[in-house]
Amino acid sequence: MDALLIGLSLGATAGVSPGPLLVLVVAQTLRRGWRGGMATAVAPVLSDAVVVVLVVLALERLPYWTLSVIGLLGGVYLAVSAGLQWHRNATVEQVASDIAPPRTDGWRTLLQGALVNLLSPHPWITWATVLGPLFLREWKSASLGALSLVAAFYLALIGAKAVVALLLARFRDRFTPRAYTITMRSATVVLGVLGIVLTGLYAVELARTAAA
Repeated sequence: MDALLIGLSLGATAGVSPGPLLVLVVAQTLRRGWRGGMATAVAPVLSDAVVVVLVVLALERLPYWTLSVIGLLGGVYLAVSAGLQWHRNATVEQVASDIAPPRTDGWRTLLQGALVNLLSPHPWITWATVLGPLFLREWKSASLGALSLVAAFYLALIGAKAVVALLLARFRDRFTPRAYTITMRSATVVLGVLGIVLTGLYAVELARTAAA
């Protein structure tokens, strides 16, 4: 249950946090409607398979205690990211203006989103410092927990981006800068709390390892 809740929380906050893929989801929605946004939202299903395999294989070769160190750094990374994002007040229109993709069909939109996500540092950093150590930690104790973590993360990640696309397509004129800012601030608070919780969790684990 803990792994499931962590996966859902991380996925939901990652889904609405500013980044290259969210920019593309917004831009495609404004230009092609909800279908373009939805096609881009599911792009992590393609791109992250490569990221997950490479990162997990690399982390698995490290001594177990190093996963706690990396996890601790990951918690700090989340907390710091939340602090930085709190001061970002870009509106939906400003985010969309950062990128102007050409009008493309569904498959090309999906592949474009997958490529953008694969080349973005966000999934690599998230899996190397947060999800990777958590996945291996859960896998060593209960494989079901590890699979639940991954499934919950991607369900919430894709679901959050899909909701952004649907709401933006339906209520574009009503999606004011204030509404966008409230959404971002809410996600930022959750992200910061998660960062603090994970930092504390791995700090305790490292202390126990050192005392053993």
